[in-house]
This record gives sequence, structure tokens and C-alpha cells, in this order.
Amino acid sequence: MKLAKLSGDDGRYKANAAVDRDEVKKEVKEDIGDKLGDAFDSLAMAATAKSDTMDMMAKSIAELTESVANLTKANRELTEQLKKATAGKRTNPRNGGKGGGGAPKAQQQSYPDWCDPSAYCWTCGYKVRKDHNSKTCKFRENPGHKQEATRQNPMGGSMVNAGFGNAPNGTERK
Repeated sequence: MKLAKLSGDDGRYKANAAVDRDEVKKEVKEDIGDKLGDAFDSLAMAATAKSDTMDMMAKSIAELTESVANLTKANRELTEQLKKATAGKRTNPRNGGKGGGGAPKAQQQSYPDWCDPSAYCWTCGYKVRKDHNSKTCKFRENPGHKQEATRQNPMGGSMVNAGFGNAPNGTERK
């Protein structure tokens, strides 16, 4: 450079400098253009993905709404069927027992002939054969067996078949 100035060749030096600047400007513009293009492509892809996601969510919401409507309809129909099936099967003590709600009528329960609905055995529980209880049990000699246990006082005994037979029947201990 100094040599060019000394030889009086400044014009050539300046022209080369201008060309280099123009070339640098061109490269910078291309680089910025490429980066902006990439950025716009990324934005376009994100917008498309967001649109697709929104469409899928809208479709899912529509399907769920339809399912809820169908289940609500089915529930309503089943409720009506249940009402029809149980109509007239309830008594109301306020109107002389002539239907219309209230507690269900007590039904006479039947038990197998072999068992005693009032018996209890500390080891065997609530559903035992006639003449079987804590005192007559074949396991009455086992350690821990309590021969004094009854339905009224089970003494922490067996809960096998709790709920069977006449009250008390173990349901009060649950």
C-alpha cells in the first residue's frame, strides 16, 4: 500500500478498495437474506404445526363432547328404565303403605334346612349347621377358641359369612 502511494498509483488502490467493499456488502446482504429466509421458513413451519395442533385439539374436543352427550342420554334412559322396574315396589309409611317411595318392604328370608340362622361359632363364623356353636365346635379345644362366644357377644371371633342369618349377624362389626 505504501508503495502504491509513493508511486502515485493512488487511484488504482482506491478502486480496489471500493470493489472489495462492494463485494463485502454483497456477501453480507446474501448472508442476511439467507438467515432471514431460514427464520421465515421456521416461522412458517411453527405456524403450520400450531394450526395442525389446534385442528387436532378441536377434533378431540368435538369427539369428547359427542361422547358426553351419548353417555348422558344412555344414563337418562337407564334411569328411566330403573324407575319403571322399581315402580310400585316401595312402601311409604305416611300413606298407609301404598307405594310412593319410602323403605322397601321387609321380605321373609328363607335359609337352607341344614343351617341355623341364629347360630354362631367363634372359629367357624355365622353360617353353621344346626346344633353347631362355639361350645359344640369340633375345634373347641384349639388354643384361643372361645367357647362362650355367641352372636350377641362374638368376642372378636370369626367373620366368615358375616351378614348371614338373623341379627346380630356381623354386619354391625364391619
